[in-house]
Amino acid sequence: LCVTMIPLLTKSHYPEGQKYLADIMTLALPGIDPNDMVKTQLALKAFSVMFTIVPFIKGNNTEEASGFRNIMEDWCFEFLNRALAVMANQTTSKDAVIKIDQVLDVLLKQTFLPFFCQLSKELYLRCTKKIVEYVLNNFHWDNKKQFAVICGFAATAHPELSVKLFLTPIYNRMKDESVTDDEAKWYAFILAYVLRKAGAVSLK
Repeated sequence: LCVTMIPLLTKSHYPEGQKYLADIMTLALPGIDPNDMVKTQLALKAFSVMFTIVPFIKGNNTEEASGFRNIMEDWCFEFLNRALAVMANQTTSKDAVIKIDQVLDVLLKQTFLPFFCQLSKELYLRCTKKIVEYVLNNFHWDNKKQFAVICGFAATAHPELSVKLFLTPIYNRMKDESVTDDEAKWYAFILAYVLRKAGAVSLK
């Protein structure tokens, strides 16, 4: 799929190919599987190609966007659900962590940065709020780096929006007396990564 993606979805090579974009993305989505890292890596690589070469999310009247617009919100939520599940279910053995860091750091950047950059403002807000809610209600300290990276790419795509979405709810949660020290460290790690990626707007 990764090999054929570019010619399949490029108009100059195959004008009819983009009509199948919705079907391709829906069928490829189960490839993000918490129980199969190899399959997940291949799926993320395929999606990174799609997000980079096809303006299927941000377009309003383009032919590329029309076939997928109606189901895009549900697809994005399921995409995030699967990606977060992969992060949460990674093993924490030393050798496995090294392998995950080497592979996922690259794939996450190639996949999630163009994903967030392509989202319309409304869909970006909904997807980012979903991530914030997940961070507030889950604790995965051993895999904190992967979660922080995803949040960081959301901040890189839209710095001002991301600071507003992440800062207040996480800061308020950290002030809650019921929060444990470990949970506070989790929130602080995520928030620090977001603010660093948001850059100068964090100081406003």
